[in-house]
This record gives sequence, structure tokens and C-alpha cells, in this order.
Amino acid sequence: MDTKQFQNLLTQKRQEILHALRRTIPVKVGRIAKDHFQEGFRQGGFQDNGAQAWQRKKRPDKYGPLMSSRQNLYGSIYYQPGDASVTVGTSAPYAEIHNEGGDIKVTAKMKRFFWAKYRETNGGSWKRNAKNEEAEFWKTLALKKVGAKIHIPQRKFIGESQELNQKIKQKIDDEIDKILRK
Repeated sequence: MDTKQFQNLLTQKRQEILHALRRTIPVKVGRIAKDHFQEGFRQGGFQDNGAQAWQRKKRPDKYGPLMSSRQNLYGSIYYQPGDASVTVGTSAPYAEIHNEGGDIKVTAKMKRFFWAKYRETNGGSWKRNAKNEEAEFWKTLALKKVGAKIHIPQRKFIGESQELNQKIKQKIDDEIDKILRK
């Protein structure tokens, strides 16, 4: 291979790497990030320098913290690839309070929801069923006054993570190696 051929090869590889960095790698990195954050839901905690387990729920049910039968928060995680970048986020309006923790004020709409959940978990009845802990949980919330505060503990599920950064670095290295070796 002479100098001209070598320069052409370098130019071609440079173009392939730039294309990968601007187009294909952001898609793959976004998928890795989404999978990483959703894996935290399955494990019940956030992965950053080891597992950070979420505080258990007070409400007794068959789902873990931040999980439900519809998996709304879990399913709201998305990624949007851009030009040499990727944005990872969540579309759920209540995601920030769960991720950061804090207090929320009870509204009339929330009280109606709490009463509906109480009735649903109490076998469709308004009569007290002392054996049903979940129904009592909803009743306690429903009896709170409008404007009262409810504390939501922090259960971080999305954000900076050393483990995720390592996975991303490894993926980028693998993609560049693949280009250079072909």
C-alpha cells in the first residue's frame, strides 16, 4: 500500500467513524440507557456505584416500589437520538417527584381517586373490612384534607450512573473497533 492509498483509507475510516458517531452510535447508546434505567425498575433500585435500593412502599400490594399493573412510569422512559447526541428522559408528568422526592399537596381530585381505590380494594363496599390493609391505606389517604401534604420519598430511577457510563464507553469503543477492523 502506497502513501496515497493509505491516505484514502484513513479518510474513508474517518468518514465511517464520524457517521457512526453522528448517526448509529446515538441510537445504540439511547437503547442501552433506556434498558439500564428499566432494569433498575426490575431490580427495585438505581445502579450508580452499586445498587441503591428504593425505600419499600407503605401500601401493601404485589408490586414493588414505582411499579404497578400498567407500568406507566417504567414504560414512559424514552430516548431521542440526535446529531452526535442522545436525549434520555421520561414522559410521565409525575416522574420528577419520584426521582427527586418531595411533598405534594392533596387535591379534591386525588381524594376522589383515593376513595375509589378504597372501595375497589374493599370488595366494592363502603363498610369497613379490618382485614384489608390496602383498603385501610387508601382510606387513610382519602381522609386527608385538601391542601394537606403527602411526602413522596426519593426513588431515583433516571440520571447519571457510573455503570451506565461504563456501558456507553464500551459500546462506543466496540463500534469504533468494528469500523477500524473491517
